[in-house]
Amino acid sequence: MKTKKENIIDTAIQLFAEKGFHNTSISKIAEAAGVSKGLMYNYFDSKEDLLKHIFDIGAEKLTENFDPNRDGVLTREELIYYLHDIFYKMQRERDYWILFFTVVMQPGMQELVKDQTIKIIGPMMEELTAYFTESGCDEPEAQMRYFVATLDGVGMHYLLDPEGFPIKKVLQKIIKDFV
Repeated sequence: MKTKKENIIDTAIQLFAEKGFHNTSISKIAEAAGVSKGLMYNYFDSKEDLLKHIFDIGAEKLTENFDPNRDGVLTREELIYYLHDIFYKMQRERDYWILFFTVVMQPGMQELVKDQTIKIIGPMMEELTAYFTESGCDEPEAQMRYFVATLDGVGMHYLLDPEGFPIKKVLQKIIKDFV
Protein backbone atom coordinates (compact mmCIF):
# COMPACT_ATOMS: atom_id res chain seq x y z
CA MET A 1 0.00 0.00 0.00
CA LYS A 2 1.28 3.45 -0.92
CA THR A 3 2.06 6.05 1.69
CA LYS A 4 0.37 9.43 1.38
CA LYS A 5 3.66 10.95 0.24
CA GLU A 6 4.03 8.29 -2.51
CA ASN A 7 0.43 8.92 -3.56
CA ILE A 8 1.12 12.67 -3.81
CA ILE A 9 4.26 12.04 -5.88
CA ASP A 10 2.49 9.60 -8.22
CA THR A 11 -0.42 12.01 -8.64
CA ALA A 12 1.91 14.91 -9.35
CA ILE A 13 3.79 12.86 -11.94
CA GLN A 14 0.52 12.02 -13.67
CA LEU A 15 -0.74 15.61 -13.65
CA PHE A 16 2.59 17.17 -14.64
CA ALA A 17 2.85 14.68 -17.52
CA GLU A 18 -0.74 15.30 -18.68
CA LYS A 19 -1.15 19.04 -18.06
CA GLY A 20 2.38 20.37 -17.71
CA PHE A 21 4.15 21.77 -14.68
CA HIS A 22 2.93 25.36 -15.03
CA ASN A 23 -0.71 24.32 -15.54
CA THR A 24 -0.84 22.13 -12.44
CA SER A 25 -1.40 23.74 -9.05
CA ILE A 26 -0.71 22.34 -5.60
CA SER A 27 -4.48 22.49 -5.04
CA LYS A 28 -5.13 20.31 -8.10
CA ILE A 29 -2.52 17.80 -6.98
CA ALA A 30 -3.96 17.67 -3.46
CA GLU A 31 -7.50 17.24 -4.77
CA ALA A 32 -6.53 14.49 -7.22
CA ALA A 33 -4.46 12.72 -4.53
CA GLY A 34 -7.34 12.94 -2.04
CA VAL A 35 -5.34 14.87 0.55
CA SER A 36 -5.55 18.34 2.01
CA LYS A 37 -3.44 21.16 0.66
CA GLY A 38 -1.99 21.51 4.16
CA LEU A 39 -0.79 17.91 4.10
CA MET A 40 0.96 18.62 0.81
CA TYR A 41 2.96 21.32 2.58
CA ASN A 42 3.92 18.88 5.34
CA TYR A 43 5.85 16.92 2.71
CA PHE A 44 6.91 19.61 0.22
CA ASP A 45 7.62 23.32 0.67
CA SER A 46 6.30 24.22 -2.78
CA LYS A 47 5.38 22.84 -6.18
CA GLU A 48 8.99 23.43 -7.21
CA ASP A 49 10.20 21.42 -4.20
CA LEU A 50 7.85 18.59 -5.21
CA LEU A 51 9.22 18.72 -8.76
CA LYS A 52 12.81 18.62 -7.48
CA HIS A 53 11.91 15.58 -5.37
CA ILE A 54 10.42 13.86 -8.43
CA PHE A 55 13.53 14.76 -10.40
CA ASP A 56 15.71 13.27 -7.64
CA ILE A 57 13.73 10.03 -7.85
CA GLY A 58 14.32 9.93 -11.61
CA ALA A 59 17.99 10.73 -11.23
CA GLU A 60 18.30 7.86 -8.78
CA LYS A 61 16.53 5.56 -11.25
CA LEU A 62 18.76 6.83 -14.02
CA THR A 63 21.98 6.21 -12.13
CA GLU A 64 21.30 3.29 -9.78
CA ASN A 65 22.65 0.66 -12.18
CA PHE A 66 25.28 2.77 -13.90
CA ASP A 67 28.70 1.39 -12.89
CA PRO A 68 26.97 -1.03 -10.52
CA ASN A 69 30.12 -1.92 -8.55
CA ARG A 70 30.80 1.82 -8.05
CA ASP A 71 34.50 1.50 -8.78
CA GLY A 72 34.55 4.54 -11.07
CA VAL A 73 35.41 2.46 -14.13
CA LEU A 74 32.70 1.58 -16.60
CA THR A 75 33.21 -1.77 -18.34
CA ARG A 76 31.59 -2.98 -21.54
CA GLU A 77 29.46 -5.45 -19.59
CA GLU A 78 28.35 -2.76 -17.12
CA LEU A 79 27.36 -0.43 -19.97
CA ILE A 80 25.33 -3.18 -21.67
CA TYR A 81 23.65 -4.00 -18.35
CA TYR A 82 22.87 -0.32 -17.81
CA LEU A 83 21.35 0.08 -21.27
CA HIS A 84 19.07 -2.92 -20.74
CA ASP A 85 18.10 -1.58 -17.32
CA ILE A 86 17.27 1.96 -18.44
CA PHE A 87 15.24 0.76 -21.43
CA TYR A 88 13.32 -1.60 -19.14
CA LYS A 89 12.59 1.26 -16.74
CA MET A 90 11.43 3.44 -19.60
CA GLN A 91 8.96 0.77 -20.68
CA ARG A 92 7.74 0.05 -17.16
CA GLU A 93 7.40 3.67 -15.98
CA ARG A 94 6.34 5.49 -19.12
CA ASP A 95 4.43 8.31 -17.35
CA TYR A 96 7.41 9.18 -15.21
CA TRP A 97 9.78 9.38 -18.18
CA ILE A 98 7.30 11.46 -20.19
CA LEU A 99 7.35 13.91 -17.30
CA PHE A 100 11.13 13.77 -17.04
CA PHE A 101 11.67 14.67 -20.69
CA THR A 102 8.81 17.18 -20.68
CA VAL A 103 10.11 18.99 -17.64
CA VAL A 104 13.70 19.29 -18.75
CA MET A 105 12.54 20.73 -22.07
CA GLN A 106 10.13 23.34 -20.65
CA PRO A 107 11.35 26.95 -20.54
CA GLY A 108 12.73 27.76 -17.12
CA MET A 109 12.74 24.17 -15.92
CA GLN A 110 16.35 23.47 -16.81
CA GLU A 111 17.37 26.22 -14.41
CA LEU A 112 15.22 24.74 -11.64
CA VAL A 113 16.94 21.33 -11.81
CA LYS A 114 20.33 22.47 -13.14
CA ASP A 115 22.29 21.87 -9.91
CA GLN A 116 20.77 18.42 -9.47
CA THR A 117 21.49 17.56 -13.10
CA ILE A 118 25.15 18.55 -12.83
CA LYS A 119 25.55 16.71 -9.53
CA ILE A 120 24.02 13.48 -10.83
CA ILE A 121 24.65 13.41 -14.55
CA GLY A 122 28.12 15.00 -14.46
CA PRO A 123 29.90 11.96 -12.98
CA MET A 124 28.12 9.66 -15.44
CA MET A 125 29.31 11.79 -18.33
CA GLU A 126 32.87 11.69 -16.98
CA GLU A 127 32.79 7.88 -16.73
CA LEU A 128 31.33 7.59 -20.22
CA THR A 129 34.05 9.88 -21.59
CA ALA A 130 36.67 7.71 -19.88
CA TYR A 131 35.01 4.60 -21.32
CA PHE A 132 35.17 6.00 -24.85
CA THR A 133 38.77 7.13 -24.26
CA GLU A 134 39.74 3.61 -23.17
CA SER A 135 37.90 2.23 -26.20
CA GLY A 136 40.28 4.17 -28.45
CA CYS A 137 37.77 6.76 -29.64
CA ASP A 138 39.40 9.77 -31.37
CA GLU A 139 36.96 12.27 -29.85
CA PRO A 140 35.75 10.68 -26.60
CA GLU A 141 33.84 13.71 -25.30
CA ALA A 142 32.05 14.17 -28.62
CA GLN A 143 31.30 10.43 -28.66
CA MET A 144 29.91 10.64 -25.12
CA ARG A 145 27.65 13.56 -26.10
CA TYR A 146 26.53 11.72 -29.22
CA PHE A 147 25.78 8.60 -27.15
CA VAL A 148 23.78 10.56 -24.55
CA ALA A 149 21.91 12.47 -27.28
CA THR A 150 21.11 9.16 -28.99
CA LEU A 151 19.69 7.76 -25.74
CA ASP A 152 17.65 10.93 -25.19
CA GLY A 153 16.28 10.80 -28.74
CA VAL A 154 15.47 7.11 -28.55
CA GLY A 155 13.75 7.69 -25.23
CA MET A 156 11.61 10.49 -26.61
CA HIS A 157 10.63 8.55 -29.73
CA TYR A 158 9.76 5.46 -27.70
CA LEU A 159 7.65 7.50 -25.26
CA LEU A 160 5.75 9.09 -28.16
CA ASP A 161 5.02 5.77 -29.89
CA PRO A 162 5.54 2.83 -27.52
CA GLU A 163 3.53 0.35 -29.59
CA GLY A 164 5.18 1.16 -32.91
CA PHE A 165 8.74 1.72 -31.72
CA PRO A 166 11.04 -1.32 -32.15
CA ILE A 167 12.77 -0.74 -28.82
CA LYS A 168 14.52 -4.14 -28.59
CA LYS A 169 16.02 -3.79 -32.06
CA VAL A 170 17.06 -0.20 -31.38
CA LEU A 171 18.69 -1.27 -28.11
CA GLN A 172 20.70 -3.92 -29.97
CA LYS A 173 21.75 -1.30 -32.56
CA ILE A 174 22.90 1.08 -29.81
CA ILE A 175 24.95 -1.70 -28.23
CA LYS A 176 26.47 -2.58 -31.62
CA ASP A 177 27.24 1.05 -32.52
CA PHE A 178 28.51 2.34 -29.17
CA VAL A 179 29.62 -0.54 -26.99
